[in-house]
Amino acid sequence: VAFDQTWKYSYIIAEGMSGEQRSRWLPRFMGDHECLLAIGFTEPGHGSDSFGLEYGPRIGMQIDAKPEGGEWALNGMKHFISNGGLAKIYFICARTDKTVGIDRGCTTFAVAAGHPGFTIGEIHDKMGQRNVQNAELVFQNCRIPDRDRLTPVGEGLKFQIDLAKASHVEAAATVLGPARRAYEECLEYAKNRVQGGKPIIEHQAVQLMLAEMNMLVEASRNYIWRAAIRNEYEKPFEPHYSMLTKVFVSEAAYRVCTLGMEIWGGMGYMKEAPMEKLLRDAASFLHSDGTNQVHRLKAAQLFGGLAAKH
Repeated sequence: VAFDQTWKYSYIIAEGMSGEQRSRWLPRFMGDHECLLAIGFTEPGHGSDSFGLEYGPRIGMQIDAKPEGGEWALNGMKHFISNGGLAKIYFICARTDKTVGIDRGCTTFAVAAGHPGFTIGEIHDKMGQRNVQNAELVFQNCRIPDRDRLTPVGEGLKFQIDLAKASHVEAAATVLGPARRAYEECLEYAKNRVQGGKPIIEHQAVQLMLAEMNMLVEASRNYIWRAAIRNEYEKPFEPHYSMLTKVFVSEAAYRVCTLGMEIWGGMGYMKEAPMEKLLRDAASFLHSDGTNQVHRLKAAQLFGGLAAKH
């Protein structure tokens, strides 16, 4: 996940910056092999409501960005931010106009780690995905020069949603990893674990579970490949497709890992076995990159002609 966050948001430097901005930020990124990237979207009071089921002044992110003498003063907090406290470059979406919804009132900025007024708050203690750090980002009169504003004022959400079209597919590809390993571990375990005088793979109940796991993994792989190809070559790319890819694959992966726990039995619950970690890691993707329920609603609104596509 730490690599995925950096990989997908490097697109901002490559394609989302002006030439002048890129001349300053790209050397900083390329010249430091420890330079991770992070994006600040979710807040303590706002998460999936920022994905645009509806818009209004009090709906979605509320962190302030006010213009002051050629700079922007940021005040507020982001949380659950992947690579938070480890990243050296952050992309922050903030409200520049609270009289309108976030579809017209937020703007995206580039902020370097250690910038005056920007500190790291709590490091979240998570159930799974423990090898990637998630943290609070705290802004207290953090003054960002206007030259580090990445979007036209008020168009930050469109920028974020354009990124999300690819981000959802990458999230799906990431959670497929635990699912594939769970299936492979279970297949090998079932060939060697003996119960009732024979390897458990010879029991029909185990065969049924392994077949379902294989089916879900292969269906997920094909869904991801199709979404990736469409995202690359289909212009305009329909955003609901990437949303539903993430929904399907994350739920399939969670199901695969749950079946894996059943195949391993009591041993699967033990930390010395691989299954409990894979299940914990898969569970995180049911809510990361937007909750699955919100993605279902947003996707239906999009292909039903009920919501703007930005």
